[in-house]
Amino acid sequence: RARPSRRGPLSLRRFASSDPGPARVAYAVGRDVGNAVARNRARRRLRAAVARHEDDLEPSSAYLFGGSRGVLTLPFEELVSLVAAVIERSERS
Repeated sequence: RARPSRRGPLSLRRFASSDPGPARVAYAVGRDVGNAVARNRARRRLRAAVARHEDDLEPSSAYLFGGSRGVLTLPFEELVSLVAAVIERSERS
């Protein structure tokens, strides 16, 4: 139901939640990224990039970050800026 915000190899779906409390975050990395080692590495990189923007996440919301193969090859600082851009875009819509 939530509209995806997409920026390069990164996508985000934000859901309003009725549960009060901090934002909940989940990560979706498909098999097209690679084998289990590559998918876990992509997930770890996403988790670290989102942690830098933890204060920007809306409380009582749920976020689903998705990553494609490009998440593995992007320089980390560029990935961090992409995370900031998709969070900002999701807040506007």
